Amino acid sequence: MTRDLIITGQHMEAYRAYLQQQERAKGTVEQYLRAVANLRACLRGRSVEATGLQEWKTEIVSRYRTATANAMIAAVNGFLAFCGCPELKLKSLRCQQRLFREMELTEEDYYALFEQAKKEGDVQMAVLLRSLCCTGVRVSEVRFLTVESAKRGMAVIRMKGKVRQIPLGRELCRELLLFAHRERITAGSIFRTRQGRALDRRRIWERLKALCPGAGVDPQRVHPHALRHLFARMFYAMTRDIVKLADILGHSSVNTTRIYTATSPQEHRYLMDRLTLAIDKKTPADRLPCTGGQNLHFVRQWTK
Repeated sequence: MTRDLIITGQHMEAYRAYLQQQERAKGTVEQYLRAVANLRACLRGRSVEATGLQEWKTEIVSRYRTATANAMIAAVNGFLAFCGCPELKLKSLRCQQRLFREMELTEEDYYALFEQAKKEGDVQMAVLLRSLCCTGVRVSEVRFLTVESAKRGMAVIRMKGKVRQIPLGRELCRELLLFAHRERITAGSIFRTRQGRALDRRRIWERLKALCPGAGVDPQRVHPHALRHLFARMFYAMTRDIVKLADILGHSSVNTTRIYTATSPQEHRYLMDRLTLAIDKKTPADRLPCTGGQNLHFVRQWTK
């Protein structure tokens, strides 16, 4: 029964095995287990019940950002359902969709990182940067960029029990195959360690961060999803097709995709200025630029 559930190490290991069976990413599994461990510490040996769960929720809401708190609540709700206590699931916090995102990697940041990688002679990281920015794959999905996928122009991503296909541009395929030939890789994952293992999320993140000082890029802008976010914003600016973007990114809901397409504060301010000019009839709306100047160069390149 619910009142007899006291979270133990055995519960957590069983939950770990369940998440792994569901093909959750390694980082996701650890994140979920940290949330359950946080709840366990808050309960201090007490059984799981509504009052203790609300105390824990109040504590994490006061300590963490809304998005982080909601992620922790989702993890604990999954644990409660796994333990047969779905009636104790907590409600997530309601928050308004953000209109824009700050501290995002910009087009200029991407070019600076790319040039810095070439300057340092790190061909692998230069090609990897191109691949991440031109496909929108997660860092954990880099291993699916294979010699075979470059030859057929289509990457098949198998993650979280889902399968999706991502078309690869001709120029990117050419660069991937040239790099594979240079590294004498004839089959399988193209991006590997010196020992021949596929590059993992942590190693890629560390190497991206290492490029920041020489590139003059704020390290806070660089995180595992930074280039995925940049791809999403550029794709949406070019197509305005959020459904197709959701398919490419592997999202089951376009509400998740909306987070990736949020504009920068500068672009949002530009659009408001454009609206003001149109309202004041100083410049006809159809003669005003269609997008902020920050992304024009990148969009022109993609639409040539």
